[in-house]
Amino acid sequence: MNSLAFLVVVVFFGATLVRSALGFGEALIAVPILAFVPPVEVAAPVATLVSITVAAVVVAQDWRQIHLRSAE
Repeated sequence: MNSLAFLVVVVFFGATLVRSALGFGEALIAVPILAFVPPVEVAAPVATLVSITVAAVVVAQDWRQIHLRSAE
Protein backbone atom coordinates (compact mmCIF):
# COMPACT_ATOMS: atom_id res chain seq x y z
CA MET A 1 0.00 0.00 0.00
CA ASN A 2 1.51 3.31 -1.01
CA SER A 3 1.61 6.33 1.26
CA LEU A 4 -1.29 8.10 -0.49
CA ALA A 5 -3.65 5.17 -0.02
CA PHE A 6 -2.52 4.83 3.59
CA LEU A 7 -3.25 8.53 4.19
CA VAL A 8 -6.76 8.17 2.74
CA VAL A 9 -7.46 5.13 4.93
CA VAL A 10 -6.21 6.94 8.04
CA VAL A 11 -8.35 10.01 7.27
CA PHE A 12 -11.47 7.90 6.79
CA PHE A 13 -10.74 5.91 9.93
CA GLY A 14 -10.41 9.09 11.96
CA ALA A 15 -13.53 10.59 10.42
CA THR A 16 -15.53 7.43 11.09
CA LEU A 17 -14.24 7.38 14.66
CA VAL A 18 -15.53 10.94 15.13
CA ARG A 19 -18.88 9.93 13.65
CA SER A 20 -19.09 6.94 15.96
CA ALA A 21 -18.33 9.03 19.03
CA LEU A 22 -20.42 12.11 18.25
CA GLY A 23 -23.05 10.90 15.78
CA PHE A 24 -22.08 13.32 13.02
CA GLY A 25 -19.07 15.01 11.49
CA GLU A 26 -17.62 12.38 9.20
CA ALA A 27 -17.73 14.61 6.13
CA LEU A 28 -16.65 17.63 8.17
CA ILE A 29 -13.42 15.84 8.98
CA ALA A 30 -12.78 13.81 5.82
CA VAL A 31 -13.53 16.22 2.97
CA PRO A 32 -11.27 19.15 3.94
CA ILE A 33 -8.33 16.86 4.65
CA LEU A 34 -8.85 14.76 1.53
CA ALA A 35 -9.22 17.90 -0.61
CA PHE A 36 -5.45 18.36 -0.33
CA VAL A 37 -4.91 15.20 -2.39
CA PRO A 38 -7.71 14.93 -5.00
CA PRO A 39 -9.94 17.90 -5.89
CA VAL A 40 -13.05 18.59 -3.83
CA GLU A 41 -15.20 17.34 -6.72
CA VAL A 42 -13.73 13.88 -6.08
CA ALA A 43 -13.26 14.02 -2.29
CA ALA A 44 -16.89 14.92 -1.45
CA PRO A 45 -18.56 12.05 -3.36
CA VAL A 46 -16.00 9.55 -2.06
CA ALA A 47 -16.65 10.72 1.51
CA THR A 48 -20.39 10.36 0.91
CA LEU A 49 -19.99 6.82 -0.43
CA VAL A 50 -17.85 5.82 2.54
CA SER A 51 -20.39 7.33 4.94
CA ILE A 52 -23.28 5.46 3.31
CA THR A 53 -21.29 2.22 3.36
CA VAL A 54 -20.47 2.59 7.06
CA ALA A 55 -24.13 3.34 7.85
CA ALA A 56 -25.25 0.28 5.86
CA VAL A 57 -22.81 -1.95 7.72
CA VAL A 58 -24.06 -0.64 11.06
CA VAL A 59 -27.69 -1.24 10.06
CA ALA A 60 -26.85 -4.74 8.81
CA GLN A 61 -25.18 -5.58 12.13
CA ASP A 62 -27.81 -4.08 14.42
CA TRP A 63 -31.04 -4.44 12.49
CA ARG A 64 -32.73 -6.35 15.32
CA GLN A 65 -32.29 -3.42 17.70
CA ILE A 66 -33.92 -0.88 15.36
CA HIS A 67 -37.35 0.24 16.59
CA LEU A 68 -39.16 1.43 13.48
CA ARG A 69 -42.27 2.58 15.35
CA SER A 70 -40.28 5.03 17.45
CA ALA A 71 -38.76 6.52 14.29
CA GLU A 72 -42.15 7.76 13.08
